[in-house]
Amino acid sequence: MSQVAILVKRSAASVIHITPYFGFRLSKKSSLQLEFIVNRPRDEKPRTSDLKVITEIRDGTEYYSYEPVRSPKVLQTKFLLLSFRRNVFRDFFYQAGLGFGSNIFADYRVSGGSVKSAGLWREIAYGVGFVGGYERPISGRASLALEASIRWSSGEDSTCARLVFGLGTVIKWNF
Repeated sequence: MSQVAILVKRSAASVIHITPYFGFRLSKKSSLQLEFIVNRPRDEKPRTSDLKVITEIRDGTEYYSYEPVRSPKVLQTKFLLLSFRRNVFRDFFYQAGLGFGSNIFADYRVSGGSVKSAGLWREIAYGVGFVGGYERPISGRASLALEASIRWSSGEDSTCARLVFGLGTVIKWNF
């Protein structure tokens, strides 16, 4: 039996989490799932005016440095995880997953004394996730789950590791 769910959570900080996933039941108490998680899909866009160019002349040579004027909030993290879910006691479950995480960051292209462009760039690294929760059937094909989740994506060159956690309500449909 396959299972499909789409979760949209909004926290007080206006951070949106979207989680569609698809899974197959392996036994009455366990299933294998492929999750795609998007945390904070709407980040602020970087602008070329975010950096102030400082020109310094020493010994007849121009040197440039760049000072941030504005720091855009760029926190989007995406995960693609293969997860194993196990029902452990009555309607309680845990789910652990391994896969990849994608971290978005602001990037500025500079040349000489000007900022040529500003945009969003992405790094892909390893990701892991863990979910625990309680799920109750609400009809023959649907169930309602309360979940606590934590996911981690390792950083690479331009971003540090990111830890995403939250609480949510999920409606699941079984086909």
